[in-house]
Amino acid sequence: MAKTLPVQKRESTRPVTLFFLLLPYGISAGFVSITLPFFLTRAGFSVAAAGAIVALGVSANVWLFFWGPIVDLTLTPRRWYLLAVGVAAATLFLLGIVPFQQSAIVLLTAMVFISQIAVTFVVLPMGALMAYTVPEEASVYVDVRGWTRSELDRVDAGIRRLAPRLPGAALAIDGHVNRYPLESTVALPMLDVAQAAARDIGLPPPDGVRSGGASDGNLTAALGVPTLDGLGAVGAHPHARSEWVDVTAMPDRAALLAAPIDRLCGARGEQGALPSRVGPPA
Repeated sequence: MAKTLPVQKRESTRPVTLFFLLLPYGISAGFVSITLPFFLTRAGFSVAAAGAIVALGVSANVWLFFWGPIVDLTLTPRRWYLLAVGVAAATLFLLGIVPFQQSAIVLLTAMVFISQIAVTFVVLPMGALMAYTVPEEASVYVDVRGWTRSELDRVDAGIRRLAPRLPGAALAIDGHVNRYPLESTVALPMLDVAQAAARDIGLPPPDGVRSGGASDGNLTAALGVPTLDGLGAVGAHPHARSEWVDVTAMPDRAALLAAPIDRLCGARGEQGALPSRVGPPA
């Protein structure tokens, strides 16, 4: 059963908007990881020293989870974003005017680290913004199974009573109950026949068990036709890659299938010998 919920007249964040909002992060990270080491090595810094400064700055992303809750629990995403952009811009401006000298390596490293912490605060509010983006349309498929016809009808009626809560939203419900369960009242008459037939040919009488699966037997049972399912091969893991069948048990299973058919065919014409139609379960 499928529900389709097209959400109408609700604005969502455009990708181009996200691009420009994330642009400060890209500018700052790009400057620190590409432009800065180029100028540092041109100013006489060793590759190792320039790499250490860059690595320390980029490491701010590793500790993002430490200050993530701070953004969630304080201020607003808008205020955090504006504050982070301001700090990132200020540190980039300072990096542009501070002389690249060995004596200023501590100051340079601190500004790089602060700038990269600042841009992580640009990303965090953006995550909150994207979390609130609502798609224009969504769908869900419901797989419901029950032991009785009345239970499936109850769930089906409940789903069809659903109504949208958001203004402008529409709800379309499609589908229906595909197969009603094979209830015991329909199967027990045939089970009695199968058990009697098994005793006639010297096989252990089969027991009745419930299964969560479904077959075409559910269709005949829904019409009230006496139906017995599960007389196939002995095995496990049906429809899976690990499915297996016990070949040695097939002769007995074939005999157990043929015996009830033979018994029913021989009973034709004898009043009361055949299981009667019980009608669809209530």
